[in-house]
Amino acid sequence: MKRPLLLCFISLLFLQCIGEDFIDDYVEPNLRITNPIVSIREGLSYQFQARFFDESGTQVENPNFSWTATPPSALHISNDGTITALAAGEVSVGVSVQGLRGENIATALEFSVTPLPTVEVETTTPTTDTTSSTTVTTTSTTTTETTGSSTETTTDTTSSTTDTSSSTTDTTSSTTDTSTTTTDSSTSGTDDGIVVSEQFFEGQIRSTSSYLLQGNFRYEFDGQNIVLSLGENYRADTALPGLYVYLTNNPTTPSGGYEIGKVTVFEGAHQYNLPASIALMDYKYILYWCKPFSVKVGDALLFDD
Repeated sequence: MKRPLLLCFISLLFLQCIGEDFIDDYVEPNLRITNPIVSIREGLSYQFQARFFDESGTQVENPNFSWTATPPSALHISNDGTITALAAGEVSVGVSVQGLRGENIATALEFSVTPLPTVEVETTTPTTDTTSSTTVTTTSTTTTETTGSSTETTTDTTSSTTDTSSSTTDTTSSTTDTSTTTTDSSTSGTDDGIVVSEQFFEGQIRSTSSYLLQGNFRYEFDGQNIVLSLGENYRADTALPGLYVYLTNNPTTPSGGYEIGKVTVFEGAHQYNLPASIALMDYKYILYWCKPFSVKVGDALLFDD
């Protein structure tokens, strides 16, 4: 008698975990540029990175990407996704790949090339002092007395002094640095002259089962790693058996995703620090998973393509 009751209890628990009758693991193949920018200054270079995910949401290793830049007069791009900004204006970068079924999958990113800053050149004004000449005339009187006669001799002595000033010209030259700086796309942040896109996503966790699961989240790059923070309003039902949290590109399964770990906090603010190997846009969803029964409990969308 005990065995049928146990099986009945497990069945009820399983049905409670499942929020839907049928789980479809298929998702559209997805291609995304994972380090987008808003603008780049003329003369600078930047390497874009892209990720391709198949119909299960799993990242495809070493895909053969094809990169394009428009217009080519304003933007040059190499085979590895490195651009060099040539002229100011609105530009776009595209990347495409052949899908597993032979279809062409493509995406594009629009941004701006900003002009070089204006360089102020100081005008040189030479300064010259005119030469002044002064002449001084001195009168000398000599008196010679001779018995019975007096002779007076006057001598004029002229002294000439000339002051000569030298002329000095100060010349200021302006030099423009035309070197090219390449930003390593393996790190996120803002390089001088390059404005990257937002480094965080915010949203809400929702329950997809009969169990309580809710709360705000913030998913951000803190300068070194990705951090997933849950807000003060976070709540999860303590009766959930074996609750785990994942990052994934398929909202119906953790397959091909990253397991953050078992849920040990069921109320209030807390955070998860993720390894440096994970980039901000490597995963699209947060997934809460009932691991003993392999069913979904809740999820959250990080960003929309």
